[in-house]
Amino acid sequence: YKDPGIDVRKALEVVGTINRQPFMIVVDAKSPYQTLADLTKAMKEKGDKASYAYAATTGQVMGELYKAKAGLKAVGVRYGTASESLNDQLSGRVDFGAHDPVYSLAEQRKGTLRILGVSTGERLDANPQMKTMREQGVDMDVTGWWAAMVPTGTPKEVKDTLNGWFVKAMQDPETKKFLNSFGGDPLMESPEKAQARLLKDINDWIEWGKIANIEPK
Repeated sequence: YKDPGIDVRKALEVVGTINRQPFMIVVDAKSPYQTLADLTKAMKEKGDKASYAYAATTGQVMGELYKAKAGLKAVGVRYGTASESLNDQLSGRVDFGAHDPVYSLAEQRKGTLRILGVSTGERLDANPQMKTMREQGVDMDVTGWWAAMVPTGTPKEVKDTLNGWFVKAMQDPETKKFLNSFGGDPLMESPEKAQARLLKDINDWIEWGKIANIEPK
């Protein structure tokens, strides 16, 4: 937003991190593309006739970073939800998708889509067999993460208590099992490290928004 109403850097403090998750490049499971390199080669040959589907802004950013770093000209096509793009992807109207892990994993389990790469800089415990974009030659680290935040100036004893609750919850095996089922990992960071992550992400997203030609509203 041009004017979000608050300066997030100054107004909020992270007290407890919850999880982190990737977005994923997916193709029709019946397509000839077995690897990201296969897809990249084919999309270069198609030039601006290539296309990809996305529904969330994170998918748009992942798709545009892939294009920029791999030298592609694919056209992004926005859908209301990821599932709305499935028929077009299976029919070949769009060549690939950049979608969230819940949708991508569900379709892979059904045998409709194949996951070729994940956006996080390193592999996650949830899906250790899935290669990152980075290790396949497309450098990126687009990581979605969830956290609890409080207004700046909240008393330290309150922040410490909240942090302790979240750390305890994230250490529970059932929590890890639940988060892994949706393609994410528990994320346990100190408030200081999490705040640094937030500030870094703000700067990264400003740059990624420019690459993806996202106009502030």
